[in-house]
Amino acid sequence: MYRTRLWGEQYVQLAPGVAAAIAPYVGSEPQDIHELVMSLDMWPEQIRPAPIQGWGGRLIPGDPVLLDANDAGMYFEAGTAGRTPVFVRWSRVRRIEVLRRERSLGA
Repeated sequence: MYRTRLWGEQYVQLAPGVAAAIAPYVGSEPQDIHELVMSLDMWPEQIRPAPIQGWGGRLIPGDPVLLDANDAGMYFEAGTAGRTPVFVRWSRVRRIEVLRRERSLGA
């Protein structure tokens, strides 16, 4: 069961529109947020991203998906369609970093 549990820092993908919800909490403009790198004190077991194929055909956990954020915390996709999103309080976040969108020089 622990083979699919997330550990340590994870790339976090954003569901459509979530950049606007997370922006005030990470000090960035929504249009600049591409992904997040996040570390929690412990990733909830219910957050189970679909596995992706790594080198040599080995399956590795995919990236968690952030669905929403508010003053209390964040909601992540549970990993199985139809399951209730998983709530994580801000107090459980060890580190969060914004991976910014690349902009062309003319923009």
